[in-house]
Amino acid sequence: MAFTNLPPNFEISPDGSHAVLTVPLEKSDNDDRNYKLIRLSNDLEALLIQDVNTDKSGAALDVHVGNLCDPDTLPGLAHFCEHLLFMYLSKNAGHSNAYTSTDNTNFYFEVGKEHLEGALDRFSQFFISPLFDPNCKDREIKAVDSENKKNLQDDGRRINQILKSVLSNPHHPYSRFASGNLLSLGNNAIEQGIDVRDELLKWYDKYYSANCMKLCVLGCESLDQLTQWVVEKFSVWPLPDTREYYESKPVSYYSHLISHEGWANKFYVSTGDGAIGFSFFKATMSLTPEGLDNYREVIKVVFQYIKMIQESKWIFREDQDIRNIKFRFAEKLSSPAKYASTLASNIQLPTKRECVISAPYLIKKYEPKLIKNFMDLLRTDNFVLILISQTFNDLDKREKWFGTEYKLEKIDPKFLEELKNLDSNPELKIPPRNEFIPTNFETHKQEVVTPIAQPYLIKQTPLTKVWHKKDDTFWVPKAFVRIILRSPLAYPTPSHSVKTGLYIDLLNDALTEYSYDADLAGLSYNIGNNNYEGIIISLQGFNDKLPVLLEKIIHEMKNFKVDPKRFEIIKEQVERGYRNSFLNPPYSHSAFHIYYMTHSKIWTIEECLEALKDITSQDIQEFYPKLLSYLHIETFSHGNLFKEEALKLNQIVEDILQSKSLSPSQLISDRATILPPGKRYVYQRDVYDSQDINSAIEYYVQVGDLMDVNLRAKLSLLAQITKEPYFDQIRTKEQLGYLTHSGWRIDILSMGFRFIIQSVKDTVHLENRIEAFLDKLLNIIEEMTEEDYQKEKESLIVKKLEKPKNLYKESREYWEHIKSGLYDFDRINIDVAELRKITKSEVLEFLKNVVHPASPNQKKLSIHMRSQKISSSPQTMMQMPKKPMKNPDEGHVEDHAKVQVHLEDVLELELKPDNEYVDDIVKWKSNKKLGPAPTPVLTIDKIMGIIY
Repeated sequence: MAFTNLPPNFEISPDGSHAVLTVPLEKSDNDDRNYKLIRLSNDLEALLIQDVNTDKSGAALDVHVGNLCDPDTLPGLAHFCEHLLFMYLSKNAGHSNAYTSTDNTNFYFEVGKEHLEGALDRFSQFFISPLFDPNCKDREIKAVDSENKKNLQDDGRRINQILKSVLSNPHHPYSRFASGNLLSLGNNAIEQGIDVRDELLKWYDKYYSANCMKLCVLGCESLDQLTQWVVEKFSVWPLPDTREYYESKPVSYYSHLISHEGWANKFYVSTGDGAIGFSFFKATMSLTPEGLDNYREVIKVVFQYIKMIQESKWIFREDQDIRNIKFRFAEKLSSPAKYASTLASNIQLPTKRECVISAPYLIKKYEPKLIKNFMDLLRTDNFVLILISQTFNDLDKREKWFGTEYKLEKIDPKFLEELKNLDSNPELKIPPRNEFIPTNFETHKQEVVTPIAQPYLIKQTPLTKVWHKKDDTFWVPKAFVRIILRSPLAYPTPSHSVKTGLYIDLLNDALTEYSYDADLAGLSYNIGNNNYEGIIISLQGFNDKLPVLLEKIIHEMKNFKVDPKRFEIIKEQVERGYRNSFLNPPYSHSAFHIYYMTHSKIWTIEECLEALKDITSQDIQEFYPKLLSYLHIETFSHGNLFKEEALKLNQIVEDILQSKSLSPSQLISDRATILPPGKRYVYQRDVYDSQDINSAIEYYVQVGDLMDVNLRAKLSLLAQITKEPYFDQIRTKEQLGYLTHSGWRIDILSMGFRFIIQSVKDTVHLENRIEAFLDKLLNIIEEMTEEDYQKEKESLIVKKLEKPKNLYKESREYWEHIKSGLYDFDRINIDVAELRKITKSEVLEFLKNVVHPASPNQKKLSIHMRSQKISSSPQTMMQMPKKPMKNPDEGHVEDHAKVQVHLEDVLELELKPDNEYVDDIVKWKSNKKLGPAPTPVLTIDKIMGIIY
């Protein structure tokens, strides 16, 4: 096939099979990978990446078509197509995923580096010759519907659909429902006489052509080898707006300014979210009750600020410099598949081909006229306003797809006139120059034969422990710092817990003047809770100005003055956060209750809400000095910091706080609840949100001591073997729910195996299906060949031995070992050595004797969060509906209040009689044994920094 419309700087290869970009791709100075961009004769472009250090390979295909191309009669068809294709991919690649946006559908996978060619072959073949098996059509429509049901109570999605369905031009494709459900792809299609599979085939043939596709492949092979594979496997495809300003990014100029923050708790600015030919500028404010009452004044301030902004070259240069620095020292993503997915999508942008890596980062041109042109679009006659509050009662409409109640009004013309004629506001100012932009990037890089394997303790006193590791792998001018301030006053009662949380929230609020600039400059921080032990301070990013930021944070902590007005705002925000957490999806509440019942130190949301009522600003002013007066300080510094610098960071904390040390007895940490052998507990309660049609279960089997290496190896291997058949059985075949998960979990020094399902079906049925799956799992393992068993084992070993791809990932791994108090830095190597010894018969015996419900040793706790829309007795479902519903999942959200969730395939209506129901959790926990507190695995001579 001859080449047509070859872009500039491409040269046809000697064999004529492809064309190659002849100019080098613009990449970060820190990027050691090799790149090659080719174009096949069918116009498919492919970016090839050689990474000799990778232990995983990945690829992604981005198709320049999304839900904007859905037919009017089949909303969600693009998403449905993705589902059918992805169903195949998930069975033929090590790890795969996909997503559908307005104008892109992106498929990606990741495999062990030695398996790339075979995976690429399967990847290409299914796109070239998709099966679209008619037997899978109904099942995948149900999967799409289940995914949509999972999102029905998601406020972000509900508001976005209001923007599309209600506030957009109804004749524009953006106004459509993009997700798809049983109504849009099932019932409506049947009523209109549409064969969904036939329409899908036509749609696929129309849009899935090579000229709309961009491919990215990352492997350890040579670029020539990757080129050969891509040419062989992808050449047979037949041929059938702000993005153009990527070099100057005019929108970045004013989003850079406006995000700097009263009446608003939080203020966010975002751009994009549109599609080809249009984009949005969104200003999102979280208002206080007073701010909601005065929302017009808030809008006026926003437009006053927009009006005040004038083009200024130093602001442009600052934004440009920050972007240059971030690109120059960009690190590798942890996932090759996600990196390939991002770049495959980037190639779709209207950029110069050599800029596909750099375009999202860099600003190259200063174009003040273009900045002004975009500023002129932020007019008072060119905006929509969405107000969201639980206090609105006079809502007279309901959005079709998500069931969101709303009221539509025209903005008062008098108010619009006021906005047009606003006076300047002297209280608004352009922010000052950013003091956190780094200028020193020296890393003192040197050749290292064997990197140091762990951090070392470089200081230990009754008051403090200081851990440190100088980066000798990534050589970037960045650091990762964590500081735990442990205090026995942080969480002994719900009141103490809430006061600690309020103090942290007030601090973060007071430090806002630093946080935005620091974040822009690539230096982020957070002050948060540390697992009911105290306060954790996290800093990461460019290390040059990190000590400056830390000193400001600690100084504010020590000298904090509680502003009564800000306290009331933050208190209301915390209360709203507590109440909103009741609306979280059911599976998250199942997970919380497992955590609550298996940990000794934790308070419920209800307890915290009750404690919050009477707390005053004066209470916080008096509380926090006591909180900080006696502490144990543990610091970890990793990255571009020498030992002396790490000690200085810790000294900043000690010198400013002036805390006294705790006694060892005050440092007892949280402990795990130990379930008795042979006991099978069930805790059942209604989902908090009465409108949520979903129920959820977490089925947890406690296995034993985390420090038992053999047990740990068997559990992790069983989890590896279980993952694929569980997904296939529970989600794909039985269609029990879109959200399913299996795996192991750790609770202090206890570990166990868990299964999660969120579904519109009853939790009693879900538990019985989980136990039926465990029966099936016995047969799966018994019939597994030794070759397949060894493949599963090796796959797990490869995952465990995967090297961190960047400084942050490596730091997080070290930090988990420190924070746990175990200091077991060599755990992975110990686990791998043990895994190599484990036989299939040992895994089978472990499943039979420990995990399986028929075992007299099983220690099981299941949490049932049951939708209030399921009508049943308190503990079991005893009856089927008298008349099965014709279309029980029909998806008309308007009728959700009337829907009785269908039970037509529920066979098991009761749990096994050996289950014991828990009515009072506090009473239940009171007579359970507690496991030990963590103690270090390594002796002091193994962790002290003698080698320093």
